[in-house]
Amino acid sequence: MEDPRKPATPVISTPSSSRRFASISKNGSFMVDGSPLNEDFVIPPAPTPQVLPSPLLTQQEQSFLRKRLEECPTWIVDKLRQEMVRRKEIEDAWVANFVRLERYTEELRVWKKNVVKQLEEQRAKNYDYIIALKQQSEEETAKLKTQLIQREEELKSKDDQIAKLTEQLAHSTTAPSVPNASVVPPHQAAIQLPVVRVQSNQQIIAVKFNPKVVHWLDYPAKSEALLELLMMPDMMLCNAIIDSATTKQLDDLVKPLLHLFESRNRTAHLFQFVIDKEVQKTKTDATLFRSNSLTSRMMTFYTSMGGIPYLSSILRTYISDIVKNNENLEVDPNKTLEGQDPDKNLQKLQEISQQFLDTMLDSLDAIPLQFRELCLFLTQSISRKFPEDPLSGVRNFIFLRYICPAILSPPDEFAIPPMKEEARRTLILISKVIQNTVNGVEFKEPYMRALNSFVKENAARVKQFLQKIGEPASAASRPAIINKTMSGKEAWRVFNSALLEMKNTLLEKLIAQGPRAYVQPLVFKIAPRLAWIVTEISARKGKKTFLPTDPKIEDLLTLLTSEYPLLSAVVDLIIEEKDREKISHALVTTLTCSGNPESTLRLVGACIDTEMPEKQEIGLQESITARIFTIYCQMICGEYVGKILIPMGEEFQEEIKPNSDRLMECTQKVLGQILKSLPSAPTVLWEAISKYYSVVKDIPGGKNGVQRSLAFIFATLFCPALENPESFGLHDLSKKKIRKSFALISEVLANISTIQDTIRDARLRDFVVKRFDVSIQLIEDWIIHPGSELKPTTTVPQHLTAGLEDSIRTVHVFLSEKLDALKSRLGTAATKQYTELPLVEFVDSILELLNEKEK
Repeated sequence: MEDPRKPATPVISTPSSSRRFASISKNGSFMVDGSPLNEDFVIPPAPTPQVLPSPLLTQQEQSFLRKRLEECPTWIVDKLRQEMVRRKEIEDAWVANFVRLERYTEELRVWKKNVVKQLEEQRAKNYDYIIALKQQSEEETAKLKTQLIQREEELKSKDDQIAKLTEQLAHSTTAPSVPNASVVPPHQAAIQLPVVRVQSNQQIIAVKFNPKVVHWLDYPAKSEALLELLMMPDMMLCNAIIDSATTKQLDDLVKPLLHLFESRNRTAHLFQFVIDKEVQKTKTDATLFRSNSLTSRMMTFYTSMGGIPYLSSILRTYISDIVKNNENLEVDPNKTLEGQDPDKNLQKLQEISQQFLDTMLDSLDAIPLQFRELCLFLTQSISRKFPEDPLSGVRNFIFLRYICPAILSPPDEFAIPPMKEEARRTLILISKVIQNTVNGVEFKEPYMRALNSFVKENAARVKQFLQKIGEPASAASRPAIINKTMSGKEAWRVFNSALLEMKNTLLEKLIAQGPRAYVQPLVFKIAPRLAWIVTEISARKGKKTFLPTDPKIEDLLTLLTSEYPLLSAVVDLIIEEKDREKISHALVTTLTCSGNPESTLRLVGACIDTEMPEKQEIGLQESITARIFTIYCQMICGEYVGKILIPMGEEFQEEIKPNSDRLMECTQKVLGQILKSLPSAPTVLWEAISKYYSVVKDIPGGKNGVQRSLAFIFATLFCPALENPESFGLHDLSKKKIRKSFALISEVLANISTIQDTIRDARLRDFVVKRFDVSIQLIEDWIIHPGSELKPTTTVPQHLTAGLEDSIRTVHVFLSEKLDALKSRLGTAATKQYTELPLVEFVDSILELLNEKEK
């Protein structure tokens, strides 16, 4: 048993897994683990809270400790008590922090779980979206492929239609004349004439390019077509001209090129092309636009065209004062006059140069928009090849080519009086100071080195000015610059002469660049085109044939069928002609038998529009429309009418008496067959009647459009076929009894179609009235709703084409005799066609004609 008098070593439990021992030293100081307890001693926090074991000491130990504590000095007891309280507070704080940490840990775990869940949901949504987008893309791709296949099938189905429309425009009548037929120029032998597309009424028609087509263009149209090719976006023709021209020719071309492009507001396009071309072939930016190249000459001349007003606003006042006062600011000590101070001159030169420069840099908004566009092109083009100094081109253009030359040699528009050498020397020095400042180059001359500070001080402002001038301008409009030094005619004359001089080289350059074609609008005046074709046909030597396969005849037929104003003028002259029956028959035969019978529909339409300009009803007997349509029906409706009448003729072998029941019975059969056959009538027949109906339906009067259309189709087709079946090729119905029966039936049908009360027999009159209402209803249904049973146009019977050559000859003679009258009626009427022009052939043809005009 331990001695109770021996001081026991108390054990103080801590929250940690190990114990620390507290004791009191001999001198009465409090010890922990053998170390003295200082005032700043802090018990380290335990990693986990634990409940202090109770009791810490046995009862005997407690009594002994209490007794010893009572014997201890008071300050030791107080200090020990304070330390115990402090320790308790530390433990409480640690426990609270631990609870808070557990709560935060739980919240973090819940947050992490939610974030993971949200990420998984978002990933699922993204996956679903990608899957849906992929499916949609595949569906759209399949749909586009289906549409493409359908479109290809539609294009294939139109091959026959395109074949019919091929070669409707003029073909080459004769090969270009060559001095030696065995020696062909290289530009003609190297390229084969390609197929060209002509757009008319939004439809593309495939035709072969015909170099002689340019004969149909008047002089302004030829020039316009050539200039449109010159200004195409790829600038192929312009590039070939520049590469083909000699130095002298380039000098001659600068002014007309700028004038022609500026007159069409395309100068920016021209400068963009020549700038890119020169930048690409320049090896270093130090020589860029420094030589007297085409681009430099064009920029210099362009500034003289439209830059004088701006120069006058910023320079004229200063230059005028210098010249008026004869300022002498010589800074070279070797050149100063006696009594002059070079330093003072240098100071004044700097002041005046600063005034010049300030005025220039503050005039950004006054610079012409065209020049700012040019600066933009310069900056963009140079920055692509020389990014280290993209503003070099703007410096050279604005100052080297534009402002500084105006300071050295003021334009005549400034109205500056003659200057003396002193003033000229001063302007030279000012120009040199400004040029060095803009280029950022310090002076090497000893007497001008003092101005190097001037260069450095203005460097930032100059750079900012050059950057802003090369930015896209905000102006809303770009007015054209008028070249007062050259008229439009003079520009075209010089340009034309230069092209003729370089023709062979130019064509070789174009051939070397490869075949190219452009869709261009060509405006043909109809009257010159007709006169040229008719004259060419008349001028043929030897035996003249008038076959539709002849290229010149084909040109004439194409012109007649494609130009509606020409058809209208021809119809006008036919109406005035005494022998109009012969001309009408020849014209219809020519148009119908020489190619596509549907082309005659345009003639019928022209007749309808010409005879009823004021919507006045015309009589069917004297109508040129009715006569031409009857001739047309005789040619294309023989087979259709034969299917109706031939079976009837076999039943009408017996004689039919007037006003008899037999007449009404036969008429009923014929009328029924006619009305029943309308849905399967030729398409051109329905188109002609529909055209007639669309015109006559608005004519005032007692009859409506359907009644007039009924009368027209019977008067021009069915009644003539009954009265004269041989004219429709129905020779089987030429027997006398059949023709007599058909004549009676035709008379009744005429009364039914016109509802004329000319029949005395009451029964027959009632029969006519009843059949009229039925006929009106069926005709109206056929016109408005033709259905899908309409038959395509049949071929013309062979017996009708026998006289085709005589008909074409008659038409040509008529047009030749009436050529002056046609020119008068046509006037300036023109047609616009979008033609895909093969570049080399078209340029060659144009230059040939321009050369003929020059001669």
